[in-house]
Amino acid sequence: MKPDNALTVGYLVKHPDYAARVIEGLPYPMTADLFNRLSTDKYLAAFQELIPAHAACLLDALSEETRNELTKRVSNEKLATLLRYYDLPRRKEILAPLPPERRRNILSQMQFPANSVGSLMVSPSLSLPIDISVDAALKRIRKSRDYTFSDITVLDRELHYVGMVSLNKLLHAAPRTKLQSLVNYTISPLAARKSTKDVSDHPAWKHVRVLPVTDGRRMLIGILDYPTLVQHDTTMLSETATPQMTKQSSVLELFFQVVSGLIEAVVFRLFPSDKVKTKRGL
Repeated sequence: MKPDNALTVGYLVKHPDYAARVIEGLPYPMTADLFNRLSTDKYLAAFQELIPAHAACLLDALSEETRNELTKRVSNEKLATLLRYYDLPRRKEILAPLPPERRRNILSQMQFPANSVGSLMVSPSLSLPIDISVDAALKRIRKSRDYTFSDITVLDRELHYVGMVSLNKLLHAAPRTKLQSLVNYTISPLAARKSTKDVSDHPAWKHVRVLPVTDGRRMLIGILDYPTLVQHDTTMLSETATPQMTKQSSVLELFFQVVSGLIEAVVFRLFPSDKVKTKRGL
């Protein structure tokens, strides 16, 4: 690997936030040409940091192979945001390579306004009915191997949200104990159309990592985990920051300019159009 090439890839991987700011100042075809020649893991983090408008245009400029690989790796939240910039036929094309369950999750997020709780939620993979025993609840949890949270939503038989129960309580309770005696009824759900900035300081985040999302009838329609909310809020701050806020010092500003020139040199000198165009993990 050539030194300049290694430096560019290393910058993308180690400083994705700063790399994103540089990329936003480059023409889409230039960046697309670079991404088309790199493995997805080299630029994924930087792509996630791009402002949506730029990321959507860049996604459109990528080769079909690169775009398909990127959409498989990018977060649901980011992809749902980018899809808002395309018409319906183009959305279907971009979503086509994804598994059906993931497509449903992304489309459900798009039903709600951008920067709303509903736009970040995912479909709940596990909920427990309130009228079962601890033993029956644990059997359901064991069957749902993809559930990774320590707190689980509890519903009545009409699928209305009732409360939450911790996995720790279930594991330490007697098998015949009724689930309703262990439920925390004080954790209120999030409204799907509520702004994300209005729920960042929800008191329940001090006790649980995931909160239920409900519609106007208190029907459970999704869940929102705290790390996703924090990542979204951080991205929003970077998108609304003024140039003065993002320039930490005159030295850093100069550094951005140097790296921008480096990327241009790499694209035009190290990656001429007549070279082999197969994807390589650089």
